[in-house]
Amino acid sequence: EAAADRDIESVMLLGHIGKLAKVAAGSFYTHNRMADGRLEAIAAYAAAEGLPAAEVKKILAAATTEEALPVIEAQHLTYDILSERASERAKRYLFGAMRVGTLMTTLQGTVLGADREAKEIGKALGWNLKF
Repeated sequence: EAAADRDIESVMLLGHIGKLAKVAAGSFYTHNRMADGRLEAIAAYAAAEGLPAAEVKKILAAATTEEALPVIEAQHLTYDILSERASERAKRYLFGAMRVGTLMTTLQGTVLGADREAKEIGKALGWNLKF
């Protein structure tokens, strides 16, 4: 909101999958004591991509998003859809006032996925990320 108020044209949400999965679900207050649903959001989007029910249950049973990553990766699912949904939620929240891209990482900083907007914004900034 502060960036939109300053007429900034584009922003990138860059962060851990756990926080950004909450944004993808429409929760912008991402502190763990106030909002959750990260595993449910990841499970829902993975199920929509065709993840079998038994694997969806493994995601839901995980204690952390990091624990759920091997389940997703074993099925060769993409994190880009979560990134895209986080950007769409943020754009709606801002009533389309600016471009928003999302890039998700692990706790170690490994890039998991990014949406088209994030790739375009990163390229314009001269980033040379391989994802």
